[in-house]
Amino acid sequence: MTAQRKLTMEDILPACGHYVGTDELFLQGYNLLVDENDQGKKVLEVCCGAGDLSGTLAQVTQLEILAIDRLEQNIQTAKQKYNHLTNLEFLCEDATNLQKFESDRFDVIFGQATLHHLAHSTESLSKEYCRLLKAGGKLVFIFEPLGHNPLIAAIRAVRVAYAEMPDESNLFESTLRDIAVNFGRYEIYYFSLFAYFCKSLPRSSNLGMWLYEKLNALDQKLFVQYPRLRKFAANVNVCYWK
Repeated sequence: MTAQRKLTMEDILPACGHYVGTDELFLQGYNLLVDENDQGKKVLEVCCGAGDLSGTLAQVTQLEILAIDRLEQNIQTAKQKYNHLTNLEFLCEDATNLQKFESDRFDVIFGQATLHHLAHSTESLSKEYCRLLKAGGKLVFIFEPLGHNPLIAAIRAVRVAYAEMPDESNLFESTLRDIAVNFGRYEIYYFSLFAYFCKSLPRSSNLGMWLYEKLNALDQKLFVQYPRLRKFAANVNVCYWK
């Protein structure tokens, strides 16, 4: 990757193309993971699933990526797809038990749709991830559900009950503040208020994507003009700096 290049939707589509109504969220979040010169930077993805995000980043950057997941079947699937990439390694590890890794090892630690599965232990998570980061390093969580909006929370509750997902939960601004206690600073990026309701539209629908773009632009304008609306967003990205 050349200096000062920013990731584009074309770069990242393999990692997030199955989601609808979230392009700006992923583009902003993924660009938090890269710097002007990322050659040799050591990165850890937690709860990597089938490895598509790390696999995509490894192909379009020079990051040295270690991706972990607690399910062996996910790791095997990821290896089958991305084993040819020399700057990417997959390991079967628990994201809440990383004592085997030395301190100050990583420049960036990140997870996608991950934090809300780990939020039952924010104190230990914050201490451990801070320990693993180098000075000046970043902890980034992408595409996390925010739970202050009663309507969106109710829709999610129905979906979770229908799918019988026992470890799904919403996050709150207080949860994100709790994690920040071991870091120098942090910032929350808010996405989707009205645009959230485009999730049921197929990406192949030109009308659906046009509607999403219009509603997303409206949402971002409202968040700037009326900051108190931000907590009612459907999703957030959050970045912590050590």
